[in-house]
Amino acid sequence: MRVLCLIEKVEGNQITLYNPETQNNITLSVPDDEIDIYESALKEAEDESLFVDGFNEPAFALVYYDTETENISFEGE
Repeated sequence: MRVLCLIEKVEGNQITLYNPETQNNITLSVPDDEIDIYESALKEAEDESLFVDGFNEPAFALVYYDTETENISFEGE
């Protein structure tokens, strides 16, 4: 099953996702050659939030997490 999650944090080769439906965090190891993709997505979300007036909350990037395969993707298909 694919669930919409937020990238909460990227550190080293670990990515922490937040599932708002269950209100749980999921921490996964990501291959070194893929970690830049998620760091860039999170940075882009943070940069975009600077252009929203009155937005004082942390920015999160959206991804889909497949609970069966433990894969992360930017597409919900």
